[in-house]
Amino acid sequence: MRMSRALQFFILLVGLCLDRCGHSSSSSSSSREAGQVPVSHMKMLSLGLAHLMQGVEENAGRLEEQGEQVEEDLDTATKSLESLQKQNVQTGRTHRRVRRELQILRAKGDRLWRSIRDLLEEQCHLLLDQGDLELQMKRILQRVESLTEPRTEGQKQIDMSTMK
Repeated sequence: MRMSRALQFFILLVGLCLDRCGHSSSSSSSSREAGQVPVSHMKMLSLGLAHLMQGVEENAGRLEEQGEQVEEDLDTATKSLESLQKQNVQTGRTHRRVRRELQILRAKGDRLWRSIRDLLEEQCHLLLDQGDLELQMKRILQRVESLTEPRTEGQKQIDMSTMK
C-alpha cells in the first residue's frame, strides 16, 4: 500500500517535470542547451520507470501475501509445537505414574509369590505330618484290633510283650 502511494507520488513528480520540460521545450524546440534531456527521452524514461515501479509494487504485494502465508504457517506450527509440548509433559507425568504403579504392583506380586511359596511349603509339611499321623493312627487301630480280638492265653502274653 505504501508502494502504491510512492508510485503515485513519483508519477506525479515525473508528470510535473514533463509538463515543465514540455513548456520550455515548446518555446525553444529547435535549440538544445547542453546537458538538457529531450522530452521524448524523458517520456520514455518515465514510462519505463513507471513500468518498473509497477513491477516492484506487484512483487511487494506478492511478498506481503507470501509473508502473511508464512506467518499463518508459523502460527500453525507454533500451536502444533505447543500442543506437542503439552502432550509430552502429560505423557511424562503418565509414564512416571505408571512406573510407580508398576513398581507397587511388582512389590505386591513378589509378596504374593512369597506367600504362595510359604503356603505351599506349609502344605507339604502338613501333608507329611498327615501321612505320619495316618501311619500312627493305622498302627493304633491295628493294636486296638489286636487287643479286642478274642485270643488264647499264650497269644495274649505275646501281644502284651509287643505293647511295651
